[in-house]
Amino acid sequence: MARCSRLLVCIAVLSFLPVPAGADGPAVPVLTSLKPAFYVVSEATGDANTPITLGVAQSLERSSAGALNAKAPWFVPKPSWKLNDMIAQCANDPQALGGVILTYYHGYATHFFLLWQSETTTLDLSASVVSCKPKPAIVGVVNELPGASGTPWVIRRTQVSIPLVTIAGYATMIASRKGNTNNVNAAALLGAIFGGTAQRDIPGYSDPVRLRAAAQHVGDDLNGAMAAMCKTHGDVPDETQRTALCGALGFGT
Repeated sequence: MARCSRLLVCIAVLSFLPVPAGADGPAVPVLTSLKPAFYVVSEATGDANTPITLGVAQSLERSSAGALNAKAPWFVPKPSWKLNDMIAQCANDPQALGGVILTYYHGYATHFFLLWQSETTTLDLSASVVSCKPKPAIVGVVNELPGASGTPWVIRRTQVSIPLVTIAGYATMIASRKGNTNNVNAAALLGAIFGGTAQRDIPGYSDPVRLRAAAQHVGDDLNGAMAAMCKTHGDVPDETQRTALCGALGFGT
């Protein structure tokens, strides 16, 4: 009997242990909205995440007549969120319309030539459009833009300018000739041009500037893709949830 009573006590104690949030227990609290809201979330990490998320939200907002329009939803950028955060918002905020989950690769390349230099920022993108009601569900996927004929959704922004080191190389050659010193041969000139390029800041180049421009481009592309998605019929068994989201966002169906 003693052993049985101890077992019953143990069972009673274990039955009152707190259940972790999200594991069949109380939902994790979320910040609710006073107005219908559509969230922009990125699965990417790194410095590019925030400007891309902000730029896409701003572009979607512009297309919907602005955040202060009484009939337009809020487009809320959430660069720190993940997919689970979006699902939690859907479950706990009655004003949550849904969101778009961006997945992308951010590439950066520099090309240095004799007289000029170019730098390119490349984004390889995909987007999943999520509707919250009546339950969280993906209602559309954008891997290529309308009319792209199978071409992946890729955005590139390139800047070109004449680097300071190139100007310095020519200045060295001219100064040497004026001073009647030894002629500057081709090897010395190339050394002046290419020397120190890794340690110098080249004017006119800014990855954040290219990212902001690319983010606006992404938002414009996404606007067109979502408009095409909302006008597409017959590609899913039940279009009711997608149609409701498209109407709430102001896209014609």
